[in-house]
Amino acid sequence: MMKKILFTLLVLRCAMTVKAQNEMLSAILQTGDQVTMYTGVDAFKNAYTNAADEGSIITLSPGTFNVNSWIEKSVTIYGAGWEEDVEKGIAPTVINSSSLYLNKTNIKLEGLYVNGYIAIANSTSGILIDRCRFNNFTYSANSYDVAPNDIMIRRCYFGGVIGKGNYGVDYYITNLRVENCYLYDIYQGGGTQILFDHCIIVKGSKTYPALYTNCILGTSGVENNTTLKNCVCIFSEPTAATGVSQTGCWFGVNSDNIFSEEGGLTYSATRTFELKDPSTHSGLDGKPVGVSGGNFPWYKIPSIPIVKSLQLSLDGRMLDVTYEAEAR
Repeated sequence: MMKKILFTLLVLRCAMTVKAQNEMLSAILQTGDQVTMYTGVDAFKNAYTNAADEGSIITLSPGTFNVNSWIEKSVTIYGAGWEEDVEKGIAPTVINSSSLYLNKTNIKLEGLYVNGYIAIANSTSGILIDRCRFNNFTYSANSYDVAPNDIMIRRCYFGGVIGKGNYGVDYYITNLRVENCYLYDIYQGGGTQILFDHCIIVKGSKTYPALYTNCILGTSGVENNTTLKNCVCIFSEPTAATGVSQTGCWFGVNSDNIFSEEGGLTYSATRTFELKDPSTHSGLDGKPVGVSGGNFPWYKIPSIPIVKSLQLSLDGRMLDVTYEAEAR
């Protein structure tokens, strides 16, 4: 019981205010009831090295960490967030790597700024990426036999999904769900049907074939064999000859008239992307379009609470703990 209390307090301590970024880099490793803290720029690498193959949890403080480029254990990795917010006491946890490869089932990432791309290996499954920022998400399986499966990306800000290789070679993935995300581009394999749900997709060229539900699409058009449901589209309505299926969509919408804030589809740290008129842009399913609706409404702040104060004192065999924490 004491170990669990200490672990909780260490995790809370790890998520303290912005100035903690300049005090100490830390990674807290929990495997069962065993808790270990590592410090310094290699804290994450040391925590990962000592993590079990399955079930360990690594909690990172704000700051920039060196990493192992390959994640080959079924671990959960929590960061303090991917964007600074002084008002809420948040400084980002930065993963200092041009690429992060996920090569194991049941990996979870939350609250991280990966300053490169995230790649997923063949035959992996059960991956969750939540409230993170990264360049692109990539996969490279050349057949359904080795395709990754059961992958969820939600409440993330990232460059796009890439599922094609050199010379237009198609790659495959099954059951990839991208929900309540802001992304720029899609470049996926032709044999793969990805679900984009309640996303904002800002792309200059045509949207690639996929299933888009309750999305806002800032593209110039849409490719054949695409399905659109309850989407707000900047482009004009496609003709029947294109093979595009659409239900309950709005076409030719001015991007300046969608959100309550100014800025069109442009991202900024302060934007909430709340709709100007949710009653106008709600789908046939009754759900508002864009990142503010759906199953995982846009919320960038990670689940680890923030500590306002923490005091520990030992009286004989008794540990006296006084702390104030709040959800962010």
